[in-house]
Amino acid sequence: MSAEIHKIHFSSQGVFIAFQKKESNAALLEAILFQEEQSELAQIKNEKRVIEFLNVRKLRSTEGLNSPIYYNESGKPCLASEIKLGFSISHSKNYCAIGYGEKELGIDIEEIDERIERISSRFMNEEEEVFIGNDRLLGLTRIWTLKEAMFKLNPRTGIDFKSELILKSQVDNSFMGEMLTDEGWKRVILNSVQLENLVISACSFLSSD
Repeated sequence: MSAEIHKIHFSSQGVFIAFQKKESNAALLEAILFQEEQSELAQIKNEKRVIEFLNVRKLRSTEGLNSPIYYNESGKPCLASEIKLGFSISHSKNYCAIGYGEKELGIDIEEIDERIERISSRFMNEEEEVFIGNDRLLGLTRIWTLKEAMFKLNPRTGIDFKSELILKSQVDNSFMGEMLTDEGWKRVILNSVQLENLVISACSFLSSD
């Protein structure tokens, strides 16, 4: 997939996602930073983190989100309070993504890789094997990204992926799930899409909860 910016809209959730292959031209990307972000960047010593930091903020600016990226008390990324949008960030080995919408949300982007098989027992319970489908690597990667999106939405700490982030049903690429939050169990709606070797998923709370 090319380095251009790609966009997805999950209409049932009101979620917009922009993603691209990571660029390494830091000098070009630094121009899109807010002043406080320039100070934050100066504190980052790891080159990989610098590239992720800059690419995410390029996506932010390209999408017209006129706000620095902050982090709330639970460590989740957010925009300025006057911009009343939910916001989420994700990275894979070669890609970065941002998601935003009218409600709180979590997103995840992942490249399909056979290593997912080795860790599947850590995040998937037996009842969720029905969601794997005919392509096992794709199915496991999708389940992983769905649960990562749930995790990023959930402000609670110490979450067990197998027992506290649960997929309940599926219709095509849309899922329903439940997760344990600080306020008890909450129902969520999720969507997932495969684009070449990428799987991209988003999660938000059901409006009725």
